[in-house]
Amino acid sequence: MGFIKYRFFSKILVMETEVNLILPDTGDLPEGRYPVLYLLHGAGGDCDSWMRNSSIERYAEKNHWAVVMPSAYNSCYADMAHGIPYFTFLSEELPSRLERLFPITDQAESRFVAGLSMGGRGAFLWAMRRPDFFRGAVCLSGSLDVAAMARRMKEQGNEAALKRFSNAFGDAERLSPENDVYRLARQVAESAGPYPQFLYMCGCDDVRYGEQYLPFLEYCKKIGLKMDSLEGPGEHSFDYWDAAIQQAFQWMESVSNV
Repeated sequence: MGFIKYRFFSKILVMETEVNLILPDTGDLPEGRYPVLYLLHGAGGDCDSWMRNSSIERYAEKNHWAVVMPSAYNSCYADMAHGIPYFTFLSEELPSRLERLFPITDQAESRFVAGLSMGGRGAFLWAMRRPDFFRGAVCLSGSLDVAAMARRMKEQGNEAALKRFSNAFGDAERLSPENDVYRLARQVAESAGPYPQFLYMCGCDDVRYGEQYLPFLEYCKKIGLKMDSLEGPGEHSFDYWDAAIQQAFQWMESVSNV
């Protein structure tokens, strides 16, 4: 396996940014292109979060996948109301650039996206806004109902989280259509397709299990959107996410056309 820290100037962000890539040895697949997982970090993190806190490199090697880990900081992976257009960067500039430079697939049937917490929400947001781009999307412990989380943060006096929501969305209680995962899920369910397969995972000891995970699964049943799910013991921590991403790789293999 190869590990690359790639730094470049983004025309959309109008600043320097960096992304980590894990790449299999070339030559094992036709034309040397590999299935790719775009793996998103959580709030307060960056492109190094998965590398520092999990064994993602070992799991990628075992499964022969390329992994792309960008930095999006506290953007909530949105084109921020007060900030930088991270969603446009993530969904347009980044894949185009990386597919030109590295042996990763440019085919939707072997592209996946996953993320933890804020990144889990970002994974579903990206896949639902660009349903023709991915074969599958995995949300690990993501908060899909931003308003519910904002109310909890307000009760807890978490001003940093509330500021993050304000910067990203403007009003967390009134999300714009392009940032509302519930609305996007309905659009996907009502579309003629094709659209990705989805997997939502959450630890049963995470406050998001009852606040976010169970309500969204129920909502998906109501609107007729197929949503795979996996749950088990675990809190909102890398102890859970390190185990969960291994299960995610198994699920990706099961739904992949590679």
